[in-house]
Amino acid sequence: VTDILKTLGHELKHVLNGKEGLELLSSRAEGGFDLVLLDWEMPIMTGPEVLDRMREKKILVPVIMMTSKNSISNICFVSEKGAKDYIMKPFTKDILLEKVDSILIEKGSYLK
Repeated sequence: VTDILKTLGHELKHVLNGKEGLELLSSRAEGGFDLVLLDWEMPIMTGPEVLDRMREKKILVPVIMMTSKNSISNICFVSEKGAKDYIMKPFTKDILLEKVDSILIEKGSYLK
């Protein structure tokens, strides 16, 4: 994912667990990020837990949840927590780019 997005000119930060991700988002809450790609299953803090904390802290960055948990109840669960979109693993480069581009275009932060 990192390589694909960097190749297209996107600037990104990569963290290894949910706690690091939340700390990075919190430190750059004002004008920080255009988009968060969030994995459901991460060490220390899961994706849904990060979503909860983001909303508590009023960090309103659009989130795309990436996971193999592809039941409708799981999709609804994270949508209710604030995820803007959902990518089911495994996914293709085209699916990733379509979802990312859609959110960036909507926000007016698209690179191309």
